[in-house]
Amino acid sequence: MVGWVKLHRELLDKAAWKCSTAEQRSVLITILLLANHKPQQWIWKKKKFTCKPGQFVTSLKSLSVHSGASIKTVRGAIEKLENVEFIKNEATKSGRIITVCNWDRYQVIEKDKGKDGGNEESKEGSKGGATNKNDKEERKREEELFDEFRLAFPGRKNGLKSEIDNFVKKEKGWREVLPLLKTALENQKIWREQDKKNGVFVPQWKNLSTWLNQKCWTEEPPLSEVSKKPVTTSDIYMREHERQKKEWEDKNG
Repeated sequence: MVGWVKLHRELLDKAAWKCSTAEQRSVLITILLLANHKPQQWIWKKKKFTCKPGQFVTSLKSLSVHSGASIKTVRGAIEKLENVEFIKNEATKSGRIITVCNWDRYQVIEKDKGKDGGNEESKEGSKGGATNKNDKEERKREEELFDEFRLAFPGRKNGLKSEIDNFVKKEKGWREVLPLLKTALENQKIWREQDKKNGVFVPQWKNLSTWLNQKCWTEEPPLSEVSKKPVTTSDIYMREHERQKKEWEDKNG
């Protein structure tokens, strides 16, 4: 994700900050960064749902990956932030929707003002321009992330536009899934290589579009003869977190 959010100094005086641990504050900032800055269509409780600015659909695992905090810490942070009315939280078996309270008060894009205050048309144009820039930057980053996965995929594949358009069309929660694709793929490469060494038949890779349509990133290997333990989806989340952490350390020294 790209773009930015405003971080008001007033936050330092709020209970949400003062009464939180360092790890809980990391969760707080992560929530602000993940919240939608414009309306987004989603499926919630098996019905079409529009996420408003300041809202987003997520899970404890996803927040754990993005914030670097444990799931236990994330759960505690959500409860605390809800108690101090910093967020509203509605959870189901398939995920949760989080709403940042007072989002419009702190995150609205300020309108440019001239000496005479400017006319309404110029104000709306400035607001729309800033929003469009955020959208374009976010889309560019999403395409780059998807293309890294696409290029690493060993099976047959089409061009970037064709593959990402298919993915976005078929997968309703694609923004949640996108950061997990490459890590899941790398894990499957390892599992397949281990099977080959053990003399187990390994089928050819599916086409990329088929792999995505069949949600193959959720596949888990059979029990290992060595460890007798499967690599779970939570392992994939943690590996993705470690990959992002190493990428950040390499970039920032």
